[in-house]
Amino acid sequence: MLKLYTDKSSFEGVVVLDDNDAVFDTHTRNMDFCATDHMLMMKYDGARITGKNELHGWTVDTRYGGAYITNLSTGLKTLLNLRYIKAMPQYAAIDITEAGENILIDIFEQAVTHDVPVILRHAYLPEFTGMKILVDGQTVATSKLELASLIRAKE
Repeated sequence: MLKLYTDKSSFEGVVVLDDNDAVFDTHTRNMDFCATDHMLMMKYDGARITGKNELHGWTVDTRYGGAYITNLSTGLKTLLNLRYIKAMPQYAAIDITEAGENILIDIFEQAVTHDVPVILRHAYLPEFTGMKILVDGQTVATSKLELASLIRAKE
């Protein structure tokens, strides 16, 4: 079951990964990405790794041309941070608020797979089925409408 929180109040005294761009640019970008990561890069940013620059790290080819891996979208960086969060044990949860609704299903699935609690403070959500989401440790949501209502009640 996905453990979703609407704010950081449940995480007092622990570190929450909340600046996904900075954490990715500092830590995650140096990982040896697997085939699943490559598939996700192509799915969301139309990006594929083409090489490695000694100074800037991985180079990618995107639908907009060549770039560095640090130029990926914040949503994709959030998803990749989540996939590698166990390699950064200082983090107890991840704030996914900067990610758009287009990538949230994959983020939700990865959070369940890696048993990582997420914080989401917006109600721009994709449709989902067959997923149970425990919100703020109290209420289970099983639909987009239920989850959006619970998040909006905290705004």
